[in-house]
Amino acid sequence: MNKINPYLEISNKYESMKNNIKSLYSNLGIVKDIYGEYDDKQKLMQKTYIVFSHSEFEFFIEEICEICVDISLKYFKEYKISNEILVSLCHHYPIDRESFIKSPKYCESFDPIRVIEDTVNFYKQNIIRDNHGIRKEHISKLLSPLGYPKVPVTLLSNFEKLSNFRGEYAHKSAIYSTTIKKQIDINDIEKTIAQIVEELKTVSDFFSEKELILPY
Repeated sequence: MNKINPYLEISNKYESMKNNIKSLYSNLGIVKDIYGEYDDKQKLMQKTYIVFSHSEFEFFIEEICEICVDISLKYFKEYKISNEILVSLCHHYPIDRESFIKSPKYCESFDPIRVIEDTVNFYKQNIIRDNHGIRKEHISKLLSPLGYPKVPVTLLSNFEKLSNFRGEYAHKSAIYSTTIKKQIDINDIEKTIAQIVEELKTVSDFFSEKELILPY
């Protein structure tokens, strides 16, 4: 028996995301004014920070989910060993038993690898690539099928907060407008984004620390 950890790549993705967020803030040249008075250029930079941070988090979650299923499927096909991620995924998206029973030909040619491949492809095409956001409903649809336990309330709350920031200050044509309903609180935004980065470490660790036991 050989114990391996094939998901360590996820840790690297986390560090990359963390560095991207840090670089984004510094490269935009965001400044803070104790009176909250900013010129048009600074307002645009603040909105850009919100939009790009939101996109970075969304991409990170989607990317690690795809890495998880791809690696899990690869080792299943190569060594014919099951793993927690595939078990959870197939349990979450079971085959259509009624159609299965009515199709003797399919039963005769039943191929577990094909069934799991179909499940993985369904998840990638209909859940990951069809995802558009980081609110509670989006995160649950992405992580729950992979066996991730209940997402911390603080992380969901901060995702919701950032999504609201994006919607209020920087969604669609709003990013090009300097007229806003409410003054941007860059300190609050920076704090929210920093908390999300730290909280995502838990998600990263959950998957990156998973091990597989090879038969030889």
